[in-house]
Amino acid sequence: MVFRRSALLLLSGLIVCGAAAGCADPEGEFDAFGQRYVEIHGSSTTTTTTPTGACTLPEAGEIDGDHLLTLAVKLNPQKPVMFLAGVTTTAMGDGLGLSFKLQALDKADRKTPVGDATDVGPYEVNADGSFVADFPPLPVPAEANAITGSAITADVTLTGSLCVGELVCGALDGTAVLNIDGSAFTLQKIEDPSSYPDAVINCAGDVAPLE
Repeated sequence: MVFRRSALLLLSGLIVCGAAAGCADPEGEFDAFGQRYVEIHGSSTTTTTTPTGACTLPEAGEIDGDHLLTLAVKLNPQKPVMFLAGVTTTAMGDGLGLSFKLQALDKADRKTPVGDATDVGPYEVNADGSFVADFPPLPVPAEANAITGSAITADVTLTGSLCVGELVCGALDGTAVLNIDGSAFTLQKIEDPSSYPDAVINCAGDVAPLE
């Protein structure tokens, strides 16, 4: 029962609840339960540090194509929200412009598209590979919500690094009822459309198995 209740807390920290049924945690109860969760389980953190060393920025168009975008909340990264991210890169300033076509994926298989796609960007990637992508509110259909099963809207910012030969990853930040700064994201290239990669949830390469 503690696990089921904690799962509700985790996604509530990621989203601003809409009018959909099933999202009824009042703010006071949410904050109190968040404190109880930490007291019982300790503070669970994710590895968000971006790769270190010299960064070789991809050429415009070099990494274009479909990627798996994983958003993992710090209290329980094993319950990520998954998107198919169609990536497009163009020349911008001293670096690149990074754009996404985001499509939520069904939590049951992390592969089947659900809901409508959302186009975001371009976001500037600096010459050293660093970038900040402040997404507009993202709709997450009920089928893509692995925790509460309710349709919600997510407000997130990705701060990461884009370098040739390295995992694209970094910090997932946002503020809703609870501040979720210090969570993590990854972006993995889909080399074979018939076989998506496992959901890597942080820069350390940890994986969230599909249950």
